[in-house]
Amino acid sequence: MSSVSLQPIVCCLGDPLAGNPMQLLMERAFAAAGLDWRFLSFEVPGSHLEDAVKGMRALGFQGAAFTSPHQVAVIPFLDRLTDEATAIGAVNCAFVSDGQWVGDNTDGPAFSQALRRHLDPTDAHVVVLGAGGTARAVASELARSSIASLTLVNRTAERAERLAGELKERCQIDARASAWSGNWEVPAETTLLVQATTVGWCEPDERPAVDLSACSETLVVADVIFNPPETRLIQEARRRGLTTMSGVEMMAGQVALAYERWTGSEPTGQVIRETLEEYLEV
Repeated sequence: MSSVSLQPIVCCLGDPLAGNPMQLLMERAFAAAGLDWRFLSFEVPGSHLEDAVKGMRALGFQGAAFTSPHQVAVIPFLDRLTDEATAIGAVNCAFVSDGQWVGDNTDGPAFSQALRRHLDPTDAHVVVLGAGGTARAVASELARSSIASLTLVNRTAERAERLAGELKERCQIDARASAWSGNWEVPAETTLLVQATTVGWCEPDERPAVDLSACSETLVVADVIFNPPETRLIQEARRRGLTTMSGVEMMAGQVALAYERWTGSEPTGQVIRETLEEYLEV
């Protein structure tokens, strides 16, 4: 005999959560698969994060997604991390395995899956803008993909230098840091430019301060921002005739991977991508 009180529950924790469509995407994916699961969203300040994780454990939740500013802060409250989360040093998804809460990070794999539809990163000269949680995940994934070089560009140079040093030692690649001041000129030899900061999030008029004038026509430009689905950077790159990858592809992949971690199965068809496009009205 089934009971509503025994429905598997997962959730998203962040502060703020405005503009985050994950609840809609997951509820649609559960319904499409005929799963009687529920997804909840909670705005939880950092000071209450430990209590929130304890509450989810006590209530028998099956897992959670973590957005800013919790991806690093949540680590001490979990039982263990996957190799991916350990390498990145951040968690955006946690699932329950054998009674333990396991922290994972789907940013890198989701980015890689989306990127390979446009570019094989082998031997690529890569520039990543930013050195925060998402930038760390993307850079770590690319560093393991036999790229030729990696340049991390960040306003706080020391943060980029630390990450470059970690990746150089761990992945044995040519990794370097560059201070971001003024309009940073993207080198002509760059194969892939990844915009991995929060610039442009829900702000269609915002654009990172980069100069694309020296770039080759073979440059691929990727932006992790999915709202708006076409940032000013992506629009400019397209006007220049460059190949682009919007954050919509990465976001759909992230949600699909989280769904797999929690349910043990792949989502039905293209329901997540189609729902995300509906949400963004594209």
